[in-house]
Amino acid sequence: MAPVATPEVSLASQKHPLEESVGKGDEVPEWVVFDRKATVALQLAESLVQKYQLEMAKIASESLGPQDDEEKKAVADGWTFLEQALSMYNRADGFLDTSHKNVKSSLKEMEEELKALDDKDEDKPQAKQLMRYVKDFKKHQAEKMTALKEQIERIDSKLAPARQVCCDVWEKEFKEQQAGGYPSKEETEKEHLEENAPEAPTESSSADSKKKKNKNKK
Repeated sequence: MAPVATPEVSLASQKHPLEESVGKGDEVPEWVVFDRKATVALQLAESLVQKYQLEMAKIASESLGPQDDEEKKAVADGWTFLEQALSMYNRADGFLDTSHKNVKSSLKEMEEELKALDDKDEDKPQAKQLMRYVKDFKKHQAEKMTALKEQIERIDSKLAPARQVCCDVWEKEFKEQQAGGYPSKEETEKEHLEENAPEAPTESSSADSKKKKNKNKK
C-alpha cells in the first residue's frame, strides 16, 4: 500500500497576508476567526498524515504487504492515523466553508459602504484598497478549498479498501463464533424466556392448595 501523497505545498502554510495583519489591535472578523481555525485543523491533519507515512514505512515490501505481527500493527496504526487525519481535513473544510460565506457577506457590505462614500471623501481610497485585499483573500481561499477537497478525496479513496478489509475480518470472526457454538440472538432470547418462565404447578402443590381452600371454607 503506497502512502498517501501530501500536497507539494502544505495547505496549513498557505496563509494570505491579510490573515496575519487583520486583528492586530482591531476586532477580528468572523471570516478570519474561522480561517484561523481551519489552519489549526490543517496543521493537525498534516501531522497525522506524517505519522501514517512513518507507520507505512515499516512495511518491508509494498507488493507483499505486512508479513509479521509488527508490520500488521504498523498497518493498523497507520490506518487509524489516516482516519483521524481525514476527520481533521473535513473539519478544516467546514471552517473554510463558513469563512468563505462570511467573506462574501462582508464584501457585499463593503461594496455598499463604498458606494455611500463621496468621491472627495478621504477614506474612499483606503476603503477601495481594503476591498481589493479582501477580494484577493477570497480568491486565495477558494483555491485552498479546492486543493483541500482533492486531498480529502485522495485519503477517502485510500481508506476505502482498508475499511472493506476491516468489514471482512469482522464478518469472518462473527461467522467463526457462530460455527464455534456461540448462541445466536434468537437462541439467547429463547433461553432467557425459558429461564424466567413461571414454574408449572405439580400434583402435590395442587393437592395442598385444595386442602387450604377446604380448610378456609370450614
